[in-house]
Amino acid sequence: MALGLLLLGIAVAIAAVAAYEALTAAREDANRNFGNNCVGSPTMPCSAESMHPISPERANSLFREMASKADSIPFDYPNDCCYSRAHEMCRDMQAEGIDCGKVWNYQNPGPPSGPPLTVSTPNSPTGQVTWRYHVAPIVNVQGDDGVVRPMVIDPSMFDHPVTVDEWKAAQNAPNSVTEYTDATPYYRSLGDAQKDYDYDYSQTQIQLIRHMNSRDNQDPDFVRQLEERRKTRVAANTD
Repeated sequence: MALGLLLLGIAVAIAAVAAYEALTAAREDANRNFGNNCVGSPTMPCSAESMHPISPERANSLFREMASKADSIPFDYPNDCCYSRAHEMCRDMQAEGIDCGKVWNYQNPGPPSGPPLTVSTPNSPTGQVTWRYHVAPIVNVQGDDGVVRPMVIDPSMFDHPVTVDEWKAAQNAPNSVTEYTDATPYYRSLGDAQKDYDYDYSQTQIQLIRHMNSRDNQDPDFVRQLEERRKTRVAANTD
């Protein structure tokens, strides 16, 4: 009897060690791949945990700086280009020593599939655009209350940094799927099923030029309106 109890105790201990190792491996895998949330951390995305926070004032000035690049980053072409805009902004932020990541929002694939992301914008001839996904940079911002929150830098949709919840809500697809990464992926599909990189930013530059050309080949009257808005935006963000 005593031997049986001893063997049972050993088996339980081995099982506990195996379970702990499995949980540790899952945590490390989640952190390595920057899933939506860290294991054991339901509110803080993995990609944001390691980013050094900046102040709200620095976040606001960073947003204005990014928005002022409207001549080289087509924030006024919402039809496409979000992945290139996000990658170029991350490049510029990192050059200034700012830690940044990316937040990705996807149309829910279902089943049944959710509605596409839909955003009202004066930068489209129809007054709105629909997307299968959208991506923008995030930075950690430490508020006056001491709480660190990931904030989105997205001049294609806003004129100031916003929370991820506010950014997602503006895309009008409540059951869309939000995921986080570091700044490295140039493009990725939902759940990392497909991923592309652009380490030297050559693809980014080509796509930015292509999308600016597409923007400028729209209706001439609309292009003139965009140019006036672009001048106004640049002036507002460089004062």
